Amino acid sequence: MTTELEEQFYETDRARLVRWLPWLHMFRAFRIALDARKLLLAAAALLLISGGGRLIDSAPFSPMSRGEESAAGANWPWQKPLIVTDSEAPLLAGAATDPALLLKDAVSHTSLVVSPFRDILDPGSELFRIGNRWSDVAYAWTRLLWALAIWALFGGAIARLAALQFADSRDVGLRAAVNYSAQRFLSYFSAPLLPLVFIAFFWLLCLLVGLVARIPAVGEIVAGVLWFVPLLCGLAISIIVLCVAAGWPLMISTVSVEGSDSFDGLSRSYDYLLHRPLYALWLVLLAMVYGSLVLFFAVGVVQFATHTAVWAAAAGGGVDRIAALSGAVDASESVRLGDTSFTARTVFAMWTQLIAVLLWALVYSFFWSSAVIVYTLLRKSLDATPLTHVYVPRSKSDGDSLPLVGVPAAETREAAEATQDGAEVSSGAETPAGSESSESSKPPGESE
Repeated sequence: MTTELEEQFYETDRARLVRWLPWLHMFRAFRIALDARKLLLAAAALLLISGGGRLIDSAPFSPMSRGEESAAGANWPWQKPLIVTDSEAPLLAGAATDPALLLKDAVSHTSLVVSPFRDILDPGSELFRIGNRWSDVAYAWTRLLWALAIWALFGGAIARLAALQFADSRDVGLRAAVNYSAQRFLSYFSAPLLPLVFIAFFWLLCLLVGLVARIPAVGEIVAGVLWFVPLLCGLAISIIVLCVAAGWPLMISTVSVEGSDSFDGLSRSYDYLLHRPLYALWLVLLAMVYGSLVLFFAVGVVQFATHTAVWAAAAGGGVDRIAALSGAVDASESVRLGDTSFTARTVFAMWTQLIAVLLWALVYSFFWSSAVIVYTLLRKSLDATPLTHVYVPRSKSDGDSLPLVGVPAAETREAAEATQDGAEVSSGAETPAGSESSESSKPPGESE
């Protein structure tokens, strides 16, 4: 009597819960975002966005050239408010006094999680402002294209790193991720711009109705009769713009995960949003609430660390001196102290600015990491594609390729043995003829 041995597969409770509720993978976003490579890429992108904004403000078509206030938001990252708290140690103070109020405050910064959208939405909304001058349109387009170009390169690299890390696949270095996004730069950059063809078509229809209104006597009446055309065109443009704005992170994620082109990124983002709108909304809301919580915690830890550093250093250097150097007091107060130099305060300020840049980089890293997870969850929900499926280009060198195992390895080995046996048979069949010819070629004196 033979007993068939079967290997038992045990599924942990955690794995079973995640399989039943796949959206729990969203809670991996913060751990994935805490990566030095992603933070470095996000920090570089933020500095380029701000630096490019200042250059655009100096252009002849910018509002500042006309003496108006700039709408570019070209402040450096350390000049933008992140999370403002009343306490120098908000985590300890809130946990000790009112934990419920602390939790409410922690989840109330959801707008911070989606703040990367402002790099695209702010100049994009300027394009739809009524009464724009051509200089305003040129200014808005320049800002929009600059932001799209920066995030096509750096956002694509961050999303690529996040996709490989989320899928537990082969990890790549910083240079490989940047090379990946650079090679597919046009796909990243052009994906949100493809719908412009349809927007331009509907805009021209509205333009024609507006031109009809210029006809003397009957033009306004005819335009009123045809007013349903601009209304329908406006509805179509609104749907297209909303889908592009909401699907832009998914387009970047598509190219990073699938290694495809801009058309695939556009079609997948539209398809997933239109077929799974409630699931997509739930994932976005979950990312916003969770992101607000963890980012509030990160900012609180940094604020407490900064306060602790000033408190400890003040024991040796004096409260007034350390407070003035670290920027804990106003500039007027530091000048009145008279014992702090401008150079020293500048060096101290550089460290503070570096911390602010890294905190904003964490926000953007969390944004792109969450976008990748949202994309993979929507793809699994609609296409039943495994979460671990990520495009990995095949290496050109044989040493980088994985060895064959199982049936493919056996077939390859059998084919090699068959080829070797055939070569031996053919060489053995030629031996008698060769020996016979050699014997016939002997001189007569050497033959028996």
